Amino acid sequence: MKTENNARKNINVHYVAILMFFSNICLANTITVDTAGNDSNPGTTALPVATLQKAIELAESDDVIEIKPGRYESTGGIKIDHKENITISGVIDNGGNIPEFMLMGGYVNGVEFGEETRNIVLENISLTWMSNEDGNVLAIAGSDITVRNNKLSFDQNSLATKYDGIKILATAKNILIQSNEISKAPQQCIDAVGGIGIVVRGNKLQNCDSGIVLKGGTSGNLIEFNFIRNMTHSGIGLGGTTLPEYSQAEYEISSTTARENIITYDDPNNIGGGIFLRGAENCTVENNSIYGPGIYIQAGGDPAKLNYKSANNVIKSNIVWRTGNDGILVVDAGNDLGLTLESNCYWKTTGSGEFKINGTWLSYASYLSDIKFDSESVFEDPAFLNPQDGDFIVPPTSPCFTKGADQSKFTKLDAAIPAPTLRIE
Repeated sequence: MKTENNARKNINVHYVAILMFFSNICLANTITVDTAGNDSNPGTTALPVATLQKAIELAESDDVIEIKPGRYESTGGIKIDHKENITISGVIDNGGNIPEFMLMGGYVNGVEFGEETRNIVLENISLTWMSNEDGNVLAIAGSDITVRNNKLSFDQNSLATKYDGIKILATAKNILIQSNEISKAPQQCIDAVGGIGIVVRGNKLQNCDSGIVLKGGTSGNLIEFNFIRNMTHSGIGLGGTTLPEYSQAEYEISSTTARENIITYDDPNNIGGGIFLRGAENCTVENNSIYGPGIYIQAGGDPAKLNYKSANNVIKSNIVWRTGNDGILVVDAGNDLGLTLESNCYWKTTGSGEFKINGTWLSYASYLSDIKFDSESVFEDPAFLNPQDGDFIVPPTSPCFTKGADQSKFTKLDAAIPAPTLRIE
């Protein structure tokens, strides 16, 4: 009898577990947003809500918010906080159109993921900053956030003079920014002040002041397969300068890799470094193709003190094709501790800037004879196939064939997530 009772108990336990499993499935909902909806509706397909903010208020764990194509205007910002396990997804119609959000009004963040936000996906929507006030299109303070296949931009008529396409804050952790198109930010396309475990992959960034800048004590990051075009200053910044009120870390960035990125400039005389390291430690810059600017290694930290030297960094297998008078490679005094330079391909067409080491300009010949920590590098034309049209493939006959970014990988990141089309404007 006791064995029979135990068996019944086990059956009951399994039965309850199965009921709970199917109950959880049944409780997961799809909440629909449509321009023809009404926020007094329940958010079903037949009775959609009109705003994303209302859909977020209705959403619970494991729900999907489905946004129909159309034009939506937001005058108060969209805030996502104290939410977890939610997917916010725009519907792509047969013409390839996605929902368009016009961000208006005097607020700091157009869309904001708060600190108590976990495991959220945002995909397939367009966000345009229309306000004349300064602000960020998207701000992230939560954890396990994925932002993919979106278009973020500042409207050409906006009078905003500050802030970014995506701002990642100090509390952020495990952030994936993939296959987005970001343009025209008055400061960075993507900027982080702190945060841990940021992956920036396969994005197309153009016409911002700078492309990607990770600073403020951030660590454990990966920047790869991004196409970065026509920045006013830097393409990728590992570290930088951060006011003490925003960071107490003893470095600007650490344990971060930037690899397989293409950085190109319409104006070859832009100055600031295609890739710069400022207050960076234990970072690796490898197999990037830089067409126009150079690589800078400098101090960072408090902008009034620049008290964090760069140290123990690796720069290898990159192609730096430089025109104009900015440096191909610039290493400021005190920033070469533990520095590894190897197997890079350097080239210059016009202008006087070549190598600036510890404040002294050097030709390539002088650089080779005077600088002993660069090994197996070459000063040769990589012979990109057609860089003016965005083709940075290096032919097998090039002396730089094994260096730089492998452009063929850019279209193979994730077949399930089509990359947005880069608009040349």
